[in-house]
Formats: sequence, structure tokens, C-alpha cells
Amino acid sequence: MLSLLFVGTLIVAGLLMAAAAALLLRGYRDKITKALVGAKNKFFWGGFVRSQSLAYATTGVQLATTVRYWRATGDEKALSKMAGLAAWLLGYPLLCGLFLWSQSREYLETPDARSKYGRLYQGVSLKKGKLARLYYPFFLVRRFLFIVPVALIAVPSLELAWLMLLSMLYVMLIGTI
Repeated sequence: MLSLLFVGTLIVAGLLMAAAAALLLRGYRDKITKALVGAKNKFFWGGFVRSQSLAYATTGVQLATTVRYWRATGDEKALSKMAGLAAWLLGYPLLCGLFLWSQSREYLETPDARSKYGRLYQGVSLKKGKLARLYYPFFLVRRFLFIVPVALIAVPSLELAWLMLLSMLYVMLIGTI
């Protein structure tokens, strides 16, 4: 009973402290909001896309390693990990592609959109058409197709043939954009 009273007192004290802080910071609300929005636009959007670009290949290797582990041990706990990794590896490029496809060229050329989402189409001319916008999602899918199947194939000659086939298909695809 005493511990329940103590926990209740801590919750009430925390709420009172939060209310006091809100009253004290009310005069600085606009400045704080502007600073937080600026930081979010500058660091979150671009930083998230950049970090996912760097971590995408590592996540693919994790998936391939988990599949090999599951094959060797039959551990059912690995299935949920494989499902989550595969969903992210396939879902992230799909979401990026759907977003870029659904936005108008005029919007993507605005400074606000470039500051938030510019890394998704950095270095790509938006004047070339909608398909050119999908360079980044294709780039990620290519990484996925280079890493995961190669890690799952146990025959080195087949790995090399797979890599050569994917390289040729990728060059053909980029050549048509």
C-alpha cells in the first residue's frame, strides 16, 4: 500500500513539474517551435534517408545470415526476424518509390521539398520524367538483389553469374531512363 502511494505521489509530482515547465516556457514557445521544426527538416529527413542508404546493405547481409542460420538450425525464432528484415528491405524502396511517383515535379523542385526529401532524388534531373525519379528506389532494390541472393547461393560460380546478370540488367534499365 505504501509503495502504491509513493508511485502515485511521484506521478502527481511529475505532472506538476511538467505544468510548471510549460508555464515558464510559454513565452519562448514560438522560438522553440521554430528551432525544433528547423532541426527536424534539416537533420531528420535528410539524415534518415542517408542513414538508410548506408545501412541498407548491412541489413541485407543480416537477412542472408539469418536465413543461413535458420537453414542450419531450424530455429523458429529466426522466422520472425527474417520476416521483419525482408519487409523493411522490400518495403522501404517501395514507400520511397510511391512517394516520389505521387509527387508533382513542381512540388519536388520547391526549396521546402528539397530540404526535406532532396536526398531521395539528389543528382537526378526531374525534367527527364517520372521514371527518372525512381533512381533511388531502383538503387536500393539493386543492392538487395546483389547481396541477399548471392549470400544464399552456396556455389561460387553461380554467385558470379548472378552478379553479372544483375549488372547487365541494371545497366540496361538505367540506359532506358
